[in-house]
This record gives sequence, structure tokens and C-alpha cells, in this order.
Amino acid sequence: MTTESPDLLDRLRAANIAVGDDPAPAWEHTRRRITASPRRSRRLLLAGGAAAAIAVTASFVVTSREDSPRPLGVLEAAAATAASNPQSARFSGYTAETRVEIGAFEDTTWQIVRPVSSTEFEGRLESVRPVPKSATPRVFPPVAPIDGVERSSQREGDQMRDVMRWRQPYGTMFQGTPNFFEPGSTERPVTVPTDPDEAAAAVAAWAEGRVPAGAHPQLARLIREAGRSPIAETLLYAENVLTAPRVSPDVRAAVYRALSRVPDVRVDPTATDALGRPAAALIATDDDGPTNTRTELLIDPETSRVLGERHVFTVDPGANERRPADEPPYGEGSEETTYRYAD
Repeated sequence: MTTESPDLLDRLRAANIAVGDDPAPAWEHTRRRITASPRRSRRLLLAGGAAAAIAVTASFVVTSREDSPRPLGVLEAAAATAASNPQSARFSGYTAETRVEIGAFEDTTWQIVRPVSSTEFEGRLESVRPVPKSATPRVFPPVAPIDGVERSSQREGDQMRDVMRWRQPYGTMFQGTPNFFEPGSTERPVTVPTDPDEAAAAVAAWAEGRVPAGAHPQLARLIREAGRSPIAETLLYAENVLTAPRVSPDVRAAVYRALSRVPDVRVDPTATDALGRPAAALIATDDDGPTNTRTELLIDPETSRVLGERHVFTVDPGANERRPADEPPYGEGSEETTYRYAD
């Protein structure tokens, strides 16, 4: 089930890409562009916030398909795989590509994890944008630098690729680093639980609407901002653990077992991801006023890995005609993230 992951940085170097005149935007502005808070109304005009490419900004309220009970055994099978097949459960790196199409807006971003030593991995975020047509470079407000974070911008034909990369130790969450924290935060990176009981207790706490005891304050803030319900917050936390590289198989198994005990979790065991890989989908629907989102969190029970996310955005009939005259129209479209694992 594993797929070789391309090294995007090596591909860029081989292409001998020219550096553009326009400076790379500060990371704070890039982060805001690719991570929109799900609490905001989704609009056709997305100035400052595209649909999220980063797992912690996804929001889930899990329901079943109409008249479809939850198939028993899918989450239990994923837990058993994680516990009994460490080689399949553990991984060192991946590339997660997110494609967004909402109305006239299109965007592609990449979240990349690449091993660099026995104790650390390189985290990387990449996005593309059109080459500026103006002779005057765009000016971004200054943003305080973050220790250990490198930013660059490279030209690829008629596009600019903005890259931010850093190193962090194994045992930490991709989204659990200072570049995702509030400005000025001095908190240390978010670590993944090493005790299976602690991981299971955290899942149970989020499902009950409580922040787990000892939770990292910045992670709790991100989950609370993105989630709309205890189930949403539970799945956000679980996904962060399950997409962290080299997590203990016992911890991954504990997360799946804890999810299997959460009421209202429903799955479709016959789904496929964007690459055609068989998957089990956690079906999520969310109604935000006149807008509706159907989300699928795709997992592979045979490897216990997250394969992807799929979001479809729709608008109630007549909603745009009834909106206030000074507000932009609601947009329809989709967002899809696909994980390709390196090992």
C-alpha cells in the first residue's frame, strides 16, 4: 500500500529554477492564506484564507449515511494492524498534496515530512502562486522571524513556489511547532503521547467536550478554534497523532480503539481515495447556516495510515440571492488532500 514520495526540493533544484524579483511573502501571511478557520463563513472571495491544507484546520462532525449503521470492525481492524504490524503502522515521511477548487479560486499546497537523521525530520510547507505581473514587488507587512525556520521563493515558469522548512524531533506533531503557534509564544513543540493509556484518555476527554489534562495549550487552542463539536475536536486530535511520523504502534492502536468507543462515529468501509486506493471513510457533514460541507477522513485499516481527506462544499438553494448586498457570494467547490508515504 505504500507509495514512493517524490522529493519536491530535489526536483526544483534539478529544474534550475530562476529566482523571481518578487520577495517571498512572510510565513505568517502564507499560513493565513492556506489555513482558514472553519468557523468563518466560506465565501467565493477568499482574500486571506483558502481552504485548509493543514490537518488541524479541518473540522469534522461525523454522521452516518442515511439509514446506514456503523460497520463494526473497521476501527478495530486498524487498531489491530497498528499493534501487530509495526512496519506498516510506522512511517518516517510523506507528502500530503491539497488541491482546492472553490468557485473561481484554485490552490495547491503541500505538507512534507522528510527524515534527515535518526532523531529528526524536516517539516516543509509549499504553495504556488502566479508570478506577479506588476513591475512593483508586492510588499508584505513585517513578521517576526522564527528560530530555525527558513523561507524562500522560487520561480517555476509562470508560477512562484513559496517554501518554508524547519527541523523538528520525531515524537512531535507536524502542526505542533512554533510556526503554528500564536505570535510571541514561547511554548515548546507539541509531543505525541508515548503512553497508550494517555492517548486513549485524551481521545475520550475530547469526545466528552473536555480539554485533556496536561494538554499543550497551543494545540488545545488550535483544536478548539477549528472544531465545532466534541466529535470534531476528537477527530482533529486523533488525526494529529496518526499523521505524526514514527509514533509508537501501541499509541496508534490506542487511538483507534478509543475512537471505536466514541458514540456517533460512522464509517464507510468501501470508499476510495483520489489515487484509487481502497479506504474506509469517516463521513462528516457540517451545516454552517446556508453552507454545507461533506467531509471524508480516509484511512487504510490494513496499514492504519491516514490516506487523505475529501471536502465537498455546497450552498442551500437561494442562499446567494438572500445574502446581504454588502457580502460576497457563498462559494461551492471541493478540497482534497492525498497522503503519499515514503516508507
